[in-house]
This record gives sequence, structure tokens and C-alpha cells, in this order.
Amino acid sequence: MRGRWRFDRIGDYVKAAPKRLDDARELLEAPTWGRERGDAAHRHLRAAVYLAGYVVECSLKAYIISRVPGARSFEDAIRRRAEEGETGLDFTGRRAHDLRALRRATDLDPVLDQSDDIREAWGRCQKWDPDWRYDPSHFTSRREAGLFVEAAATLHTAIELARTSELEV
Repeated sequence: MRGRWRFDRIGDYVKAAPKRLDDARELLEAPTWGRERGDAAHRHLRAAVYLAGYVVECSLKAYIISRVPGARSFEDAIRRRAEEGETGLDFTGRRAHDLRALRRATDLDPVLDQSDDIREAWGRCQKWDPDWRYDPSHFTSRREAGLFVEAAATLHTAIELARTSELEV
């Protein structure tokens, strides 16, 4: 039986991350309709960056679940860790989307610090905020949005490699 969250199993997160990455990359492309509108140069950039943040969130949650034997969902993994005495695992409300808090709940520091590219990607993505979906302003530029989306792709690859290599051991 699933808990509060409908899509909370490792497979849900593993499948969602690359789909959201594809969506984000598609949103970086210039709009094909309404090109004459004044917002055509930046119309979908905020959505691309917003979705890219979920790529990292899904990757981290899948990793967290994979590290708890028998855990069937993120909620289950966090509950089991708390029952074992681990503290600081409050992922209720908006904290469930806090990339820095999710990273702290992993042992991924060596992976996320292993290269300049990955450290730079983390530096860019850790600032992500799910409240960006409510921000009516335009994202700064297509270039900056593209850098953010590719940073999320870099992190997804690194986290997924760490998750799958540990599962195979």
C-alpha cells in the first residue's frame, strides 16, 4: 500500500527523472507557435528550469530509497531510517523538495564532489526552488536556462551511476 504520495516508489522516481529531463530540454527550444509574440525568446524557460529541478529531486529520492534495504518508497525509507534513530529527516511539506536536505540524507558527497563539472552542476542546481512554478517573471536567459538543464542532466547521470553501481554490488 502506498503512503501519502501516489508516485513514491523507486521505479516512479527512476522513470520520472529522464522524462522530466526530456521535457526540460524540449522547453529550451524556441517556441514554434506565436513566434511573433514578444515573449517568444523566453516563454518556456522558467518551465524548463523548474522541471530540471525535479530531475535532481527524483534522482536523489531514488538513491535514498535504494540505500534502505526493504524500503518500497521514499516515505518508507525515511520512516525506517527514523525508526533506526536517525535524526534530521523531516521531509514534510516543502522540505520534501529541498535538494540540499535530500543530499544531506545521502552518502553522495564523494560522488558529487568528484569533479569540477559535477561540483559546478550541484552549485547551480542546489538553488532550485519548487516555488519557481509560481514566479511570473521570465527566466534570465536561454543560455542560463540551458546551463541549468544540463547541470541537472550531469547530476542525474552521476547519481544514477552511483545508485545502479551500488545495487549491482
